[in-house]
Amino acid sequence: MRLRKKAATLGCIGLGLLMAVSGCSPSNDPSDGLGPDGEVTLNFAFWGNDARAQMYQQAFDAFTVENPQIKVNASLLSWADYWDKRKIEAAGGNLPDVMQWDYQYMREYAANGKLLDLAPYLGSTIVTDGISSSLLPTGEVDGTQFGIPIGGNTYALFINSALLKDSGVDAYPGGGTWEQYTSWLASVSSALQPVAYGGADWTRNLENFQHWLRAQGKSLFTEDGKPGFTKEDLTAFWNLGVALREAGGAVPADRAEEALPKSPLGAGLGVAETQWDNFSASFAADLGVDATDLSIVAPPTAAASARDLYMKPSMLHVIAKNTKHPDQAAKLVDFLINSPQVGEIFGTNRGLPASQTQRDGLVVSASIQAMIDYEASVAFRIGEPPLAPVVGYGTIATKYLSLSTDLGLGVVKVTDAVNQFFDEMNQVLG
Repeated sequence: MRLRKKAATLGCIGLGLLMAVSGCSPSNDPSDGLGPDGEVTLNFAFWGNDARAQMYQQAFDAFTVENPQIKVNASLLSWADYWDKRKIEAAGGNLPDVMQWDYQYMREYAANGKLLDLAPYLGSTIVTDGISSSLLPTGEVDGTQFGIPIGGNTYALFINSALLKDSGVDAYPGGGTWEQYTSWLASVSSALQPVAYGGADWTRNLENFQHWLRAQGKSLFTEDGKPGFTKEDLTAFWNLGVALREAGGAVPADRAEEALPKSPLGAGLGVAETQWDNFSASFAADLGVDATDLSIVAPPTAAASARDLYMKPSMLHVIAKNTKHPDQAAKLVDFLINSPQVGEIFGTNRGLPASQTQRDGLVVSASIQAMIDYEASVAFRIGEPPLAPVVGYGTIATKYLSLSTDLGLGVVKVTDAVNQFFDEMNQVLG
């Protein structure tokens, strides 16, 4: 199979980042996915970059060797364009057969009847025995399995070891309270500013708020889709951000904005930053260093001995309800999830593989071993994953980031920001 540029309709026209894997004939009808010799053609969609595109090409080449009657046409888009296109396709009932998926969109598309129930294929066509019982349920919505996790991540605290050494401050040991972490960030800032600072403003990150809530036995949302926290909770959390900024521990908001799309740590402005543990390669690439130059330790917690961390699917694979070839689509999903060869091809590009059979294909580098060791070290803090995000989660998360940025810039007060956030959230949740 050769890599060819394709249009959004999967015809033989080049367009931006879109690409296709496998041949293309003008006599093929993409509406039924059948080639001139009766082969089944599956349309596959994903977001990422050229490196991931080449990895998928290799994976599809290997899949077609085992399944010569199944061809794969794949389209690549940037993150934002990817979801814009899915909305259009969903409205017209013509989503691609198989898709790389994100956790935050599981409920929205499943609730609207756009994703295929995978139950008939589990344990037969799609083998899930090698996937952790704490990770597999993240593909469920209201008890129905609509997605299969590709890889898993746990939240972590990354530290730029070289930059920290320049500060002369002892390394943060991991864990502890958020207040202790704030104090450590302030000491690092004192030694490095204005060249660099302690780290990113952790109250800007909705995931940190979620973990802060989980440590106290609360959640972002309840089973019936209502807020699982109060205005008082959000006020308390955002006031922690006020204390952080007053102590000088965070990269100033204006400098963080100027560094985009890089994060404060990736831009070399901050020593520490919380993020999912598969971000090692991304941070290292932004910094121009080896991933082993970044240390990974446990993030702070709001309550000692809390099971506040959880295994999050880095991505999932789903099948569209409108597919005309569900059996073949299920075969493709199983291959992409379980094949050791796919594990060797992707490494941790899509997160640490969810399936043990695929992990067996990993070439374990020092950075990959660091991820494995880190996850083992925080196993005692890993609890049940939260429910699939509510419909409209993306809008809510965007509002949170916007308001927390304004708080950092000093253009809004905490009380006003909390009221604005709840107004937006309640409108989205209906």
